[in-house]
Amino acid sequence: MPELPEVETIKRQLEKKLRGRTIRNVLVRSRAMVKFGAGKIPNAKRGSAAQAKKFAQTLRGKKITGFGRSGKFLIIEISGGWRLVIHLRMTGQLIFIAGGNLKRPLLLSRAKRAQKELLPSKHTHVEIEFSGGGKLFYNDVRKFGHMRLANNRDFEKIMARAGHGMDALEINAAHFSNLLNLRPQKRIKDFLLDQTAIAGIGNIYADEALFAARISPLRKTGSLAPAESLILASAIKKILRTAINHGGSSLKNYVNARGAAGKFSARHKVYGKSGKPCRNCGKPLRAHRIGSRTATFCPNCQR
Repeated sequence: MPELPEVETIKRQLEKKLRGRTIRNVLVRSRAMVKFGAGKIPNAKRGSAAQAKKFAQTLRGKKITGFGRSGKFLIIEISGGWRLVIHLRMTGQLIFIAGGNLKRPLLLSRAKRAQKELLPSKHTHVEIEFSGGGKLFYNDVRKFGHMRLANNRDFEKIMARAGHGMDALEINAAHFSNLLNLRPQKRIKDFLLDQTAIAGIGNIYADEALFAARISPLRKTGSLAPAESLILASAIKKILRTAINHGGSSLKNYVNARGAAGKFSARHKVYGKSGKPCRNCGKPLRAHRIGSRTATFCPNCQR
């Protein structure tokens, strides 16, 4: 979390609010969460005061010219040939609040004891203020994500290093089949989570797509018949598009750019529902560990 539908939801909402707006000021509250240029991000996430200062100074006075997305990466295009590349990882949030609503508290967690809070909060790491009012807040409870500012040349290096495969919304059936054939011994669930194969799918939508296609996550990619490959490719796109239409899934920390929860969680048919009855056959769903992830599926319906 967030996966492709959540990032795409945020992208579309921010584009409506911020395209053409000028950045008035930038406040970096946690220098470990920002990076300037194409250098690698160390595991320890040690921040650089010099880079944080350059990050903020470069953005001030610039205009937002466009928005893009590559897999789970959000890309904000900035005047002067700059790109702001944002990876929200597990608990990152990007929330825009108009000037008149800055004193309105928001419920930013689905945890049982969560309470509404004002932004900036203790988990706000970057604030971007815009001319004409309004601020964009970057929050991250676990601090696994980051914001990176890069020029066009460095941006190409960053994306090449990420090694993304084709975006999950753009892949066609023929390409999908070829990718399966290149990794015949890989479990299909692992394959769907491999960002170098297909970019944007995470645990939630892999489980949901496999259930929709009636394919077991335990199978190896080489075992899929051509007809099954076609069905799965179609199911992936359908699930992702439906999730986008419902604003993504909110489990605990994900909220959209307005600070509101996504509504697709209520439509999950298997993810996180181990032991509950399958909506198709009524038999209990099963959870199975595959690598470092858990797959939830119906052993009766998914073969």
